[in-house]
Amino acid sequence: MTAKEYLSQIGVYKRIIAHKRKEHEAARGDIAYIRGLDYSRDRVQTNPGEGVVGVAIKLADFDRELCETITEYSRKIDEIVDKIYALGNEKYIECLYQHYFDGLGFDEVSFNMGYNYSYILHLHSDALKAFAETNPDIANLT
Repeated sequence: MTAKEYLSQIGVYKRIIAHKRKEHEAARGDIAYIRGLDYSRDRVQTNPGEGVVGVAIKLADFDRELCETITEYSRKIDEIVDKIYALGNEKYIECLYQHYFDGLGFDEVSFNMGYNYSYILHLHSDALKAFAETNPDIANLT
């Protein structure tokens, strides 16, 4: 895996967390809908896992799963960010952080850092090389 591919995982992990949160909100909407139904008219024999109780149990399981997923991917993001900070070069850190963690394009990074676009492209290239040299173990990841 290249340094660029490794750092790009930050965006993937952030999207996974965002998608899981959306799924969670949809599940919460489902239980709110079920609680709003009128069950007083028809009495029907159901399985114990169905209805409000079943949905509540599924939602509790989903809450636990969401928490585990967010914790796992947040930990992975933190590990990558720690490796960025380990570079020790302030310009490299800022360039990589803004591009990979904040998801900014090079035009925005150049504006934020106060350098021209071509300098940021060169700086990014140098930062990736330094990152790969500092973290040779990522070359073995798949």
